[in-house]
Amino acid sequence: MTQIIRHILLLSCLFFYGYAQETKLREDSLVSLIYIQKITGAEKVKTMIALARLKKEADYVDAKIIAEKAIEEAGNLKQPSLRAEAYNVMAEIEDMHSHLDSAIHYYERAIQLYDPRKDQLNLAKALNLKGIVHESKGQYVKSYQSYIYALRIYDELNDEIGICNEYLNIGLIHQYNEEYKQARTYFNQSLAMARKIGHTEGIAAALNNLGIYYKEQNKLREAYDCFKQVLDIDYKQGNESNIATSLNNLGTINSDMGKEELALELYYKSARIKKKLKDQESLSNTYNNIATSLFKLQRINEAEIYLKDAESIGKQYNLPSILEETYNGLYEVEYSRKNYKQALEYHLKFQQIKDSIQTNENNTAIHDLENQYKLDKANAEIALKNTELENGAVLRISFIIIIVLLVLISLYFLYTVQHTNKLSRALNKRNDDLMKAKENAEQATTAKTQFLSVMSHEIRTPLNAIIGIANLLNEDLKNEAHKENINVLRIASQNLLLLINDLLDLNKLEVGKMEAANAQLNVRKVVDTIKEMFAVSASQKGIELKLEFDYHIPTALMGDETKLNQAITNLVSNAIKFTEKGFVEIRVKLEESKADSSTILFAVTDTGIGIPADKQQTIFESFAQVSTDTNRKYGGTGLGLSISQKLIDVMGGTLQVKSDLLKGSEFSFSLTFLHNQTDYQKPAIEVNTDSSLFEGKSILIADDNAVNIFVLKQFLKKWGITIVEVENGLEAFKMMYKHSFDMVLMDVQMPIKDGIDATIDIRNAGKEWSAVPIIAITASHEDEVRVKIKACGMNDFIIKPFMPSDLLEKLSKYL
Repeated sequence: MTQIIRHILLLSCLFFYGYAQETKLREDSLVSLIYIQKITGAEKVKTMIALARLKKEADYVDAKIIAEKAIEEAGNLKQPSLRAEAYNVMAEIEDMHSHLDSAIHYYERAIQLYDPRKDQLNLAKALNLKGIVHESKGQYVKSYQSYIYALRIYDELNDEIGICNEYLNIGLIHQYNEEYKQARTYFNQSLAMARKIGHTEGIAAALNNLGIYYKEQNKLREAYDCFKQVLDIDYKQGNESNIATSLNNLGTINSDMGKEELALELYYKSARIKKKLKDQESLSNTYNNIATSLFKLQRINEAEIYLKDAESIGKQYNLPSILEETYNGLYEVEYSRKNYKQALEYHLKFQQIKDSIQTNENNTAIHDLENQYKLDKANAEIALKNTELENGAVLRISFIIIIVLLVLISLYFLYTVQHTNKLSRALNKRNDDLMKAKENAEQATTAKTQFLSVMSHEIRTPLNAIIGIANLLNEDLKNEAHKENINVLRIASQNLLLLINDLLDLNKLEVGKMEAANAQLNVRKVVDTIKEMFAVSASQKGIELKLEFDYHIPTALMGDETKLNQAITNLVSNAIKFTEKGFVEIRVKLEESKADSSTILFAVTDTGIGIPADKQQTIFESFAQVSTDTNRKYGGTGLGLSISQKLIDVMGGTLQVKSDLLKGSEFSFSLTFLHNQTDYQKPAIEVNTDSSLFEGKSILIADDNAVNIFVLKQFLKKWGITIVEVENGLEAFKMMYKHSFDMVLMDVQMPIKDGIDATIDIRNAGKEWSAVPIIAITASHEDEVRVKIKACGMNDFIIKPFMPSDLLEKLSKYL
């Protein structure tokens, strides 16, 4: 019986797909399917994925069935990466056939399954493809988010081709949103990267996008130069299709510049190549361009000939967009001849084609369903016919039984269709409700994020002044009583800064936007800084703050210094707060050392009030306290432990607690760090922070906030530095022409011209001072701002409010 079924399927395929090419495709597919039945495990899934990719363009239904089976098989094998690849091919199939919502859904499933540590490259590729689909739907915000995420991954992998491609994509999003300065910046970054690595295709793509940008800005000379460089690259590579496209682009620029004869020469060359390649759709487009130039030259009869050729191709190959432009051109030709009746007929055809394009798009989904129904019906009829041919004698004897079965099958099919339609309507309503709820939640989350970002920036600006002036007073005052008051002010300001950081981090963690960075890390420096920061507050409470550090720990590691600092800071702050006598100890110990990594134990121990056993899990919840009495006595938001736990989780560790009531507590976690192979086992290079070395140096400060400038000036003057101050980026750029500076301290957000645009102008000036070190001064913790700072050419940044040591370190590094 199995052999009969296989025979029927083969005959059905051969009957329905009568053309030779389609029959060959079906035969190959059946051979592949028979091969798939003979293998198992991951090899089977990979074979199905490859087959689905081969069939995705020619046979949507078969490709989708194979991809669905691959997803199911990969799920049974419990291999997330393999299943993600199956979801990827399903997304490619849906995208190719313009089912964009489904494509996004499957890309998202793949992204969820990829391990961000092991599958970084595949994850970046899936994010890029998802961004392209969002871009096709006009969802530019979501597309931008996908591209930025992919860019971060490529940046971590140092994948310069990937970085080059994402710069292009991000630039396009800015161009769609009419943010032309940002678009040009990213296109130039992509071009610079492509030229640096000799990526010819990347150079051509960046120049092509810049050409389109300049054309839209009506900067025709610049657009011409870009397209001319692309054409030179195409000639070197010998790709005739690309040559034809570039010739056509250059023709349009010359036409826009009024050089119609030169435009025609380029169009004719492009048309000859396209005709040779039999690229009919592109050829008809060039014919329309030729007609436009001829019409401008008043060569009406010649223009009509090319328009008629374009019309013939458009009708033959059913190209509505071409016919729309062609009929509009023929309308203008006849109108210029004063043949108003004929002109009206062409105008009506033009309008009809224009309206039909939208109608056809709306009817595509309906036609797909109708065609699928006809296909299923035809296959069923063919299968029945072949069964009769194979089993003629049996069929005659069992005719009545078959008729009954067919009737039952039809009734069952009718019931199934009705039931499926009912379920589909209910599911669609449910999906609509879920999508609406999701959109509302996303809007609320975006509003909250924007509010916290704005409030953070607004609070950090005056807080920068408070902390800066407190540090100045602390250094200058000789009265010990006043110094004690200043120390209280410093501690209160630092506590307020910790609260702001906690709120921002909590928001990022809740929306899943926080990821662990992978940069050079010195653990000793982190814990020394924390001990120094809390030394005063511990001393004022009469408790000892101790540090036990294992000197076998390597100095050159790779990790996230900011998150490690924040997690330990919160733990130490809590320990001091809840300890009345005794000590608080920070302990850092090397647990395990391998050739390429080290595992380190961090522990914060105190002799404080302790935590009851039944409260040792709830304390990790946001805004949680052991009791209301504790909250009234010691204060605090209850965010510290919750955020520390989440930060440690992001870095790959687990925060644990041991505590005895009234005896004290110990919070500990272990993290594994890769060795920095470049600097590993090399002696640490100490940054020279002797401020006397800065005497005679000249620094330009660009900031619109007078208090920020005042704080910076006080420190810089003490260190013997000459200062020039301006209020915006435009004045900073002008000042660079007038004076010679050793460094620029540039605020990011300023009126008239911000720090990003000012830096771009300075770097592109081409003068001897265009390479001067530029340090950003910013109150933003957002990753997007840091990406912009790096992309525009700034050397480094300082987060407001800053400590004097932060400023001193940057000066030592770049002066």
